[in-house]
Amino acid sequence: MAKLLDSPVSVPELPSGFRLSHVQGKQDLSGWVDLFNESFVDHWDHHELTLKKAEYWQNQPDYQPELDLVVIAPNGTFAAFCRSQLNSDQMGWIDWLGTRRGFRKLGLGKTILLAGLSQLQKAGVTTAKLSVDADSLTGATKLYQAVNFKPLVTWFSWVKPLSREPLSQLFPEKATA
Repeated sequence: MAKLLDSPVSVPELPSGFRLSHVQGKQDLSGWVDLFNESFVDHWDHHELTLKKAEYWQNQPDYQPELDLVVIAPNGTFAAFCRSQLNSDQMGWIDWLGTRRGFRKLGLGKTILLAGLSQLQKAGVTTAKLSVDADSLTGATKLYQAVNFKPLVTWFSWVKPLSREPLSQLFPEKATA
């Protein structure tokens, strides 16, 4: 999906007590990894992110901390995140956007998405892109459409089992002669 950033991005206020911040280096990384994993646990192809992998990403030369945003709840918990990047061709990407269970339906996803787009716009980006699972259980596609992202390309994914046990082997007590 893509969105033109040809007009100023208006970022709504967060609910009372919540605040927007950038990831503050290694001290925030463990909380960010937990937030990432809890946000994507509903995703069809979720694999647990490790602290080691996140450290690797954060140490890449193209990592920009100002494009790595988090919403912090009043109790200090990381509630939502938006990690963006600016490609060498001045194309902006929303790499990941997620909201932790228990903090959904508060408008945090929309607010942090718009904050991420605003940061990209400040960096000179005129178009932002992202990829989304159209069947997301969290309603992500609706969120992106609500802020005028438009579909560019549609992919279909098929899964083929590499092995399959016959039911008679899984449940021998139910096997019939």
